[in-house]
Amino acid sequence: NLQDTQKQTNLAQDEKRKIQPERTGDGRGRTESRKFTPLEGAPAVPGINGPDPQLVGVAEKYAADNGIDLRRQSEYVEVDEQRAKRIADAYEQMADNPQDPKVKEAYQDLINQTIAQYQALVDAGYKFWFMDLNIPSNEDYAASPYNALRDLRQNKEMGVFPTTDGYGEGDITQEQIDANPLLADTGIKLPVGGIDGEMKPVLANDLFRAVHDAFGHGLEGAGFRARGEENAWQAHVRLFTGPAVAAITSETRGQNSWLNYGPF
Repeated sequence: NLQDTQKQTNLAQDEKRKIQPERTGDGRGRTESRKFTPLEGAPAVPGINGPDPQLVGVAEKYAADNGIDLRRQSEYVEVDEQRAKRIADAYEQMADNPQDPKVKEAYQDLINQTIAQYQALVDAGYKFWFMDLNIPSNEDYAASPYNALRDLRQNKEMGVFPTTDGYGEGDITQEQIDANPLLADTGIKLPVGGIDGEMKPVLANDLFRAVHDAFGHGLEGAGFRARGEENAWQAHVRLFTGPAVAAITSETRGQNSWLNYGPF
């Protein structure tokens, strides 16, 4: 109901406020000399070690252009397992009510801000494309999510797994679209199989995957298991404002908690 949904929104906003003061140095997260120093505990894999200076620049410009006081992480946090279990329990119990006005507002705000962040990346020269796992080179690319982050750092390009290839067992139905705002068509198109491939419509969930991999995982070099996903939320949520904070928290921190610490 509306009261429960508003409570979730307030909790998400409270969590965002809580993480803001956890900083060192100049009060903006890092001193200039430590701006690109890897966070202690962050993964170090070939081609990925610490913040991506180019993505940091795009994020800082986006934040400045949109009146966001961006305070980057000062630590690569551990997962608080007891809190994660509480979040998983809340995620399991929350009503599935996409027509709730508060839910619709939060997800539309998430989509709008995701499109704006995507445009900031494109304006900075980044290019995205859909993976086609029927192509051997694409299958190799998809073997590790770090391949996409390396591509992003080295070439300012990144392959994205398309929602349509992994959502249920058939084509996405109108009923599913009505039930999930992230299945909406953004009006954007991306090439399939590589930068020069045939163009395909981009759903809101596709765009969020691309932007979250860039600003969530790529910005500070976060991994992809439970701890990495928590830190990807920590990095990316700082670029959102208003009702979208609740939606991105549910889509990332909520899902991650349910997947890794929930009933299954």
